[in-house]
Amino acid sequence: SNRLQLAKLSYRVILDRNNFNQIYNLLSSQVSKNELATYINTNYNTGSSPHVAMSDAEFTVLFQTIERQYLPFEQMNSLTEVFNNTRNYFTTAQVKRLIPLVSLESNRIQLAKLSYRTIIDRANFSQLYDLIESQAGRNELDAYVNAYQE
Repeated sequence: SNRLQLAKLSYRVILDRNNFNQIYNLLSSQVSKNELATYINTNYNTGSSPHVAMSDAEFTVLFQTIERQYLPFEQMNSLTEVFNNTRNYFTTAQVKRLIPLVSLESNRIQLAKLSYRTIIDRANFSQLYDLIESQAGRNELDAYVNAYQE
């Protein structure tokens, strides 16, 4: 409860709100995380509750499960499902670990596009461009991001 109160107090003075989601990892219960999201939404009129990236523990399980799949099409199907799941949110760093599980550039571009909705720190999304080898692929991804509408 002390951490929750401090998190609420700190939001007002946080300059880098794109990374505020890291504070959620300090809260042990989902109830506290929900209360913090409600507090921020209510008091700072963000229009919607902020999304929380998958915890490190959940991400590790997810990553290992997909990594252990033998066939490339299974990994691609699993990653497509993960990014299409509207309950999943990730940091750019987490997505940057998932996408290289597939090797074809066309698949990487497709996954990067799918992941854009799930990225909570979009200011860092450009780091994913490093995963695309061709300039044409990077341009395609950039065009997608520039045209993206929620």
